[in-house]
Amino acid sequence: MMKLLDKFERTIILRHNLQMMRLIHGLCLDVGSGANPLMAAHVLCDLFPRNSKHRGGYSLLTYNKPFVQCDIHFLPFKDKAFDFVHCCHVLEHSEDPKKAYSELQRVGKSGYVETPSLLQENFLYGLIAHKWIISGKDNQLYFQTPRRRFSLPHTENVAQRSRSWSFTYRILNVFYRFLDENFHVFRNRFYF
Repeated sequence: MMKLLDKFERTIILRHNLQMMRLIHGLCLDVGSGANPLMAAHVLCDLFPRNSKHRGGYSLLTYNKPFVQCDIHFLPFKDKAFDFVHCCHVLEHSEDPKKAYSELQRVGKSGYVETPSLLQENFLYGLIAHKWIISGKDNQLYFQTPRRRFSLPHTENVAQRSRSWSFTYRILNVFYRFLDENFHVFRNRFYF
């Protein structure tokens, strides 16, 4: 069963990478690359080169690509240095998501940003490390603090999960990813 779950999770990550490859044109930066860097990215950056609560206990992966340790609020790149910027599940961790989003737009000619939805953060399982819920309407981003109705602290660090809960969590994660990939209910996607 665990092998099947692993295969499904890898398939979802691969699907996201293939979707992004259709959008990427030219030099690509992955901001907050963490444990699942975008395969097509040319440059990776992350604030935490070591394990962090923001990465759920998973290690940083770079696949021998150029890596820059930096803060999303102060990206050390020239204006429009990249043709495409990818930023997946990072803004909700930032101190100032509006400034962070402005930085992404400053260094990239175009890009993709993904964050958890209001439904996920407030009603399903928001992570304690998430400081913001980001939503959008008419090319305008809106920021609010989470008001969690239910939170699963076990999701914060994979190393601290019990074996039985880890298996249950993986099953729920497959269900969650299936629903989101097909109905887009748990993640917000923004393009610039």
